[in-house]
Amino acid sequence: MPSAGRRIRTRERKGPPTNIGEPRVRARCLGAAPGRGPRAVARGWRWRRRRRGARRVAFKRNRFVGEGFVRFCEYLERNGAVKEVVLSECGIGAGGAGLVAGALRLNECVEELQIWEDSIGSRGAEDLSKMIEANSTLKKLSIFDSSIATAAPVISAVLARNRTMDVQVWSRESQARMARVVEFTPESGTLRISHLDVSGTCRVACALGMNLTVNTLDLRESG
Repeated sequence: MPSAGRRIRTRERKGPPTNIGEPRVRARCLGAAPGRGPRAVARGWRWRRRRRGARRVAFKRNRFVGEGFVRFCEYLERNGAVKEVVLSECGIGAGGAGLVAGALRLNECVEELQIWEDSIGSRGAEDLSKMIEANSTLKKLSIFDSSIATAAPVISAVLARNRTMDVQVWSRESQARMARVVEFTPESGTLRISHLDVSGTCRVACALGMNLTVNTLDLRESG
């Protein structure tokens, strides 16, 4: 007769796949939706102890529950090994973006941040812009958001602080097509602006008045 522990394992529901390799267990330990049971949490903590030297942390379609995302940001704030953070379709919203920004204000290791389809909006972008003013380590920022209002606060902070940070902000032009809103390539000093509203354009123009890193302003795709 199988033991009670074996019966529990056979009935454990498998969560949706995540873009994190071993970090699938990591997602469970932090309170993400897949595998919420105590057995999964225990395995997650063992994984974290073994994998302290991880260089990339990525979550895809993980809906964080309870204090899960707060715990992740606390971990990120103290971590001295992770170089790249990817959050894709996790529904973190503006509040989650604020938590990430708060963690990265103190983190001196992360060099790349990607936030994809998480609708952080202008409020989340404002929190990220304050983080950019304080963080000198981040080298690449990529955002794909439903609102073009995300672009202006982020790129303005980069330009006003003369940061050599690769920035790409994309938005959804239609159900089937993504459109670039703004892109800055520090290697060539090229700033491409494709879609900005009036207030965003004015904000970027003011930032350019204090900028020394932009050599080329490309407005060919702007409408």
